[in-house]
Amino acid sequence: MKKEETITSKNIFTGSILKLDLHEVSLENHKTAQREVITHPGGVAVIAVNNADEIYFVKQYRKPFDAETLEIPAGKKEKNEKPLECAIRELKEETGITASSMTHLADMYPSPGYTNEVVNIYKAEGLSYGENDTDEDEFIDMCKYTLEEAFDMVNCGRIKDAKTIIAVLILANERLMQNFGQMNK
Repeated sequence: MKKEETITSKNIFTGSILKLDLHEVSLENHKTAQREVITHPGGVAVIAVNNADEIYFVKQYRKPFDAETLEIPAGKKEKNEKPLECAIRELKEETGITASSMTHLADMYPSPGYTNEVVNIYKAEGLSYGENDTDEDEFIDMCKYTLEEAFDMVNCGRIKDAKTIIAVLILANERLMQNFGQMNK
């Protein structure tokens, strides 16, 4: 297994969500390099699917892109919070939805070149609806699309968010495999 050994590490910034460190590392060619590493608590994303096979999305402004994005509900894990607990909390906060069934679909590394963030992706089914409870600095509009519409938005580039793309593609593959299994009966 290839590994880079850390020679020195210096904290550059510590904020409320992330920490940025500068590492000097030794390489296998006996040279050194610098690595900027962001430490992040991780997060979850939830693809909530109703009985009509419609998916709930949130639209919100994202400052890094100076644009509104279309995403599945998601959020950062709190200290010592389990991924499933976070998924249940975030779905309720952002959409007002609770689910009778939550299934783990995947874990993803959003950008392994510079952050240790892991996003746990869940599918929510058996949905019940109530009032959302967003954070005071969160301004979200909820909408829903069929799986086919969501798949088309991924393919044409309307959906650019990685966790959302992954969740939509996993769900589309799941449905494809279900249909394939029914055709072979």
